[in-house]
Amino acid sequence: MLLLSKGLNNNILLRIRNIRRIYRQSLTNEKLSVDEFKSLLENVVFYQPHIYLNMNVTREVTITSTITDALIRLDMKSAVHDIRRFNYVCKLVKYLLMHRLHTLSGRSQIYLIELLKVIMNHGEKAFQFLQPCSFREL
Repeated sequence: MLLLSKGLNNNILLRIRNIRRIYRQSLTNEKLSVDEFKSLLENVVFYQPHIYLNMNVTREVTITSTITDALIRLDMKSAVHDIRRFNYVCKLVKYLLMHRLHTLSGRSQIYLIELLKVIMNHGEKAFQFLQPCSFREL
């Protein structure tokens, strides 16, 4: 059991070192080769944001979650930059703007507009060399 925990700790330490090296590389002029970067990135486990929704109200647990809290906890602004989550965020924003904007609270509306600005900025940076007609319909 001790050997297993040592191996596990070494694995975690290796992942932390890889994250630190990638972070340092992004702050300095030191550039990693593509192969080095891919090998470092393969060993890193990415955290997927999540939120626990309690459907039953008990005396002990009286937590309520609004849509704004859920959007903030799910880190939708950084999800725009993640290829795997971009389409989901765009569809969610489109649905909320078209069907639910008038029923949302003021804080939710402001957050939704900020999220829309982040999406537009990301789209503008990603497609700056293409013609304006190639922007994705939001």
